Amino acid sequence: MNAPVMGKWNAVAALAVPETERKKLEHLVHRLKTSTFGASASEVKLQELAAGLYVFFPLLDAGFDLVVTNRRGASFIPVQVKFREREPALGLLPKDRSNFEGTNVVLAWLIGSGEKGRKWYVPFDDWCSKAVAPPGRKDGLAYITISENEDWLFQFEGNAGIQRTFGRLLK
Repeated sequence: MNAPVMGKWNAVAALAVPETERKKLEHLVHRLKTSTFGASASEVKLQELAAGLYVFFPLLDAGFDLVVTNRRGASFIPVQVKFREREPALGLLPKDRSNFEGTNVVLAWLIGSGEKGRKWYVPFDDWCSKAVAPPGRKDGLAYITISENEDWLFQFEGNAGIQRTFGRLLK
């Protein structure tokens, strides 16, 4: 968010939201602007906006980091952003998996940053079809190893992944 948007937000919030809630929302907006997550989610947001989609940050934690819609606002897709500086796999813990079951959430993995960074936009159900959960892991992590699944992951990477995953919103 840039300063003019914040100014408008503060004016509206001051009129419609109790002081204690306004302070919480201001703190959340500040965290989004200054945290690694905020920078990563903003990067996803900018890339998706370029593809003709609208991307929103939920004000409350509903288990998703972003919500994507089309210009008509007729359909929405929740997005969970997972940022890692380095990672050999796209993994989820059991708690996350249970939160996403029965939803149409897209998992946006951002691995690395800048020119060398990679991004995948994988619908949760597709991720489930490839993920493995070794029985010996104490943390219960299920994952897709990137190096072993490059060919399959290619369809979900970068702009091609955005078109594939969010294409139904653009129709």
